[in-house]
Amino acid sequence: MKKTAYHLIAALLLVANVAQAQFAKPLSEKHQGASSDAQFNVGIFGGVSATRWLYQGGANPQYEQPYVMYSQLDSTFVPNLLNNSLFGMTGEWKFSNYNTLGLEVAYARRSTQLSYQYTEPSISGTTTYNTQIDIAYSELFVQIPLTQYLRPADKVFRPYIFIAPRITVPIKGGLGKLTTEVNATPDTIANLSLEFNSGNMRRWNVGAVAGLGMQFRIDFNNAYYFMLKLDASCHYGILDTYSKQEREGTAVDENGNPINPYMLGTRHIGNATVKLSILFPLKKIQKDACKSWGEYD
Repeated sequence: MKKTAYHLIAALLLVANVAQAQFAKPLSEKHQGASSDAQFNVGIFGGVSATRWLYQGGANPQYEQPYVMYSQLDSTFVPNLLNNSLFGMTGEWKFSNYNTLGLEVAYARRSTQLSYQYTEPSISGTTTYNTQIDIAYSELFVQIPLTQYLRPADKVFRPYIFIAPRITVPIKGGLGKLTTEVNATPDTIANLSLEFNSGNMRRWNVGAVAGLGMQFRIDFNNAYYFMLKLDASCHYGILDTYSKQEREGTAVDENGNPINPYMLGTRHIGNATVKLSILFPLKKIQKDACKSWGEYD
């Protein structure tokens, strides 16, 4: 019995040594890199945007709009930058080495400015007026980006393009309308402040997003990694943002007169956005760990 036990112990030690030597070897090249990447990533992002209100048809004047509200490096730069900022949370699922499907939820602040001139008959002939409309509001949006990367997942730099549907819900905001007479003293003719509500703004909208960007991967001795993504995109709201009451002709203007829906045309909202994201994988890469049974060198 003793001799049998010694033989058994010797055999077990031999098997243990072989197994230890086998698992001590590093994984072969094909078991590392993209195959060890996390399938799910989560993160946060922040950025800035430029908003434009786009009018089609109807009797709307040809509004002048700035492309961005923070183009001047003066005392208005920082407030305007904050009034056009956004931040949120993101997650993505990698379903191939070149494609991911994501979910982004964001809080965004929007602002823009509309202005136009018009003339009316007067005692002296005609009088010219300037009207300026300052718009500021905030919204929540959810979008589902489908991303096509142009390089494999294990590359440090990965350019990509993406498209996404977006659902937008305005939270609060309004506009201030100031009309002045040109070359007149005093020159203020009318000053109106209007808060957005269900009577003058659609309560939700859907739109389409398209963009491009660059992903930068940062590794920590192959034990862990995270990713930075910088991208630029454009969004266009598909639905008319005039309220149901305005479109049906049951709303009234600031003077109490019924609004003719045929004079309104349609009003759409678009945004251009630049944002920076930081994403973290939901699993840790452990170097030389046994990922799955297979062939080793």
